[in-house]
Amino acid sequence: MRTGIAEVTASAMCAALVVAALVSTDARVRGRAEALLQDPFAASRSVGDRFTELARVVWVAAREETVEHAPLVALAAVGAILVVLLSRA
Repeated sequence: MRTGIAEVTASAMCAALVVAALVSTDARVRGRAEALLQDPFAASRSVGDRFTELARVVWVAAREETVEHAPLVALAAVGAILVVLLSRA
């Protein structure tokens, strides 16, 4: 049971690092993340809807990155793979 909790924690931390890296480097993602955190009507929307919206913005930003940002896209892809693999265990 402890191993499962540790793996879930590691997956969540990895996903948070990937999102933090994208928020710090891409203005579109930063703007959307700020809007999600400062939305006065956030209480009426479900948490799932807000995370889905943030994931969509992160996906669009990662897809539209140029070649010079390829390492960041690779980091995001590896992070997503780790999250999937560790959450399935």
